[in-house]
Amino acid sequence: MPVRADATGNHQCVQSCLLERAKRLRGQHVDDRVDEGQALHVLGLVLANEGRTDDAIAHLHEAGQIAVELGDLAEVAG
Repeated sequence: MPVRADATGNHQCVQSCLLERAKRLRGQHVDDRVDEGQALHVLGLVLANEGRTDDAIAHLHEAGQIAVELGDLAEVAG
């Protein structure tokens, strides 16, 4: 899509495109962090089951920190 400014320098199309791209990138980052949090959660549970308590706690804590960052404990713990 060609981007042009009008005679007054209006760059609304550029701004809209950049905002849309930023939203998509932000969404991908959130998805990646959710996946990371879920993986750490499962790893923590597996380690706990194996009796590796200290490692389990560390991974579950990190998963919890990601949940707090994202504001959605259920998503990470799911």
